[in-house]
Amino acid sequence: MDKTKQLITSLICALFLAACSNNQQTKNTGKYAPRLNPKPKYFLTIKGQTNKHLHAIIFTAIYATTNQKCNIIINKFEGASASRQTKINYPLPLRQNSYNINIPLDLIQKNLCSWKIQAIRFTYKQNINNNETDIIAFTDKMISEKNKTTTFICNSSQQPNCMTTTKYMIPDLSRSKNHTLTINFTKKPQE
Repeated sequence: MDKTKQLITSLICALFLAACSNNQQTKNTGKYAPRLNPKPKYFLTIKGQTNKHLHAIIFTAIYATTNQKCNIIINKFEGASASRQTKINYPLPLRQNSYNINIPLDLIQKNLCSWKIQAIRFTYKQNINNNETDIIAFTDKMISEKNKTTTFICNSSQQPNCMTTTKYMIPDLSRSKNHTLTINFTKKPQE
């Protein structure tokens, strides 16, 4: 009787572990792979002024699938899934104390998974935790927005971070339109 209970317990544990393991293809390969658009049509131009000592700022474009058939299973046991994502980094290119970055909004072809740009983030790499801050979100709607200027003040103390000088609302920008934003980064004066 004990051997039968052990066998049943072992079988249940094996089935549970098999159900919880994520052996589905989780990489963005094969039919799920993002394919680069050879001729992007829409761009977000981010330009601004910065202090040459803040060379560690990186913008990141996040593209995600919007077709649920391409979702990855996060937890088979609970049935949780999420869209696939790919990130492309754009380090801050400095010319004197100014920068200009062109980020293609349609860099990834839609293909089977219907890849779309979701957000732009920036990371201040001197931050030990490399915290990412969302600064732009995207939508399929046609939105008429005003080109705004935003300034972030970054400190390089024990807890380096960047904060806006004014109340900042993450703008929703249309994916099918060209945009220009001005984002300035300045170094916090030493106290």
